Amino acid sequence: MNADVLEILAVAGNLIYLAGAAFQKRWCWVGGGAGSIFYIAVFYFAGLYLESALNGLYALMAVWGWQQWRRDSFADNTGVQAQRLQDFLLHLPFLLFTVFVFGWIFHRYTAAVMPYADAFISVLSVYATWLSIKKYLQHWLWWVFIDAASIVLFLNRKLHLTAGLFFIYTLMAVWGYYSWRKSLENPSSHD
Repeated sequence: MNADVLEILAVAGNLIYLAGAAFQKRWCWVGGGAGSIFYIAVFYFAGLYLESALNGLYALMAVWGWQQWRRDSFADNTGVQAQRLQDFLLHLPFLLFTVFVFGWIFHRYTAAVMPYADAFISVLSVYATWLSIKKYLQHWLWWVFIDAASIVLFLNRKLHLTAGLFFIYTLMAVWGYYSWRKSLENPSSHD
């Protein structure tokens, strides 16, 4: 299978994920898992090794997300919660340290392209995915930031379809935030 076909399949799977996640549908994790599996190869061949590894982790997290969203509080589109600022501030030093460590390792020991940018996006993406699985509203805000930064990285690697996907992700993350915020403010108003 050539790289263009792999990228198309990865984009399709991730669009399915995004649509389902915005509507708090459990099946989103199937699309996300499939898209992640295809992206493992796409990013590896593009020299974005952390993005490739990240998508391996995403495939595993999709299984966890599928299980987590099966619980009763998630099955009926409830369970959206706000992350406390003090919890985020507790996580922030660890996130920054992890970005630096992965960036340094991949800069020093691999031929990775843009290792610090790759590490920054990858580490924050794992964090945002964890927030998503836990149904924290703020995960959408993280995705706006991460997706916009990813566009630049993917354009640099000439992954135009993926850059386009992340442009759509950025817009959909804004919409997802408002949709989930509405659900948080008035759980009975959400389908």
